[in-house]
Amino acid sequence: MSDTYSGNRPFGVTVLSVMTFLLGVMDVIVGLLFVFTRNNAEVRASAQTTSEVLLISGVVYLVFGLIYLAVSRGLWNGSNGSRIVVNVVSVINLAAGIWLLTQSAGSTRLQAAISILLAVILLLIVNSGRAKAYFLAR
Repeated sequence: MSDTYSGNRPFGVTVLSVMTFLLGVMDVIVGLLFVFTRNNAEVRASAQTTSEVLLISGVVYLVFGLIYLAVSRGLWNGSNGSRIVVNVVSVINLAAGIWLLTQSAGSTRLQAAISILLAVILLLIVNSGRAKAYFLAR
């Protein structure tokens, strides 16, 4: 360990690890729902979007969810590489959420808003001073 940080894992990093795992689970579930229900007329009407948008959104959510699940353990262990991945994926997830927010309505729009909020929270935690010092010291 380097001299810049010599304490235990900060509470924010613990929250970040758990939150990343839960976000990964949620994104996988939402992605699967979007993919498997994209051709359902009621779902398309509720989301006020096309099956193509639901398919693209579902695949994006699945990919992000799997990445979040993969890096959640690394975050728990203080991996700076995992911190970098969370930064990149969170920014992309934020952009995808904003895009989906403009392309749909109803429950799909609510899901996009929740994803945006969670991505912002992840970015704030992972880049806080104490958390950043912890990851860089590992």
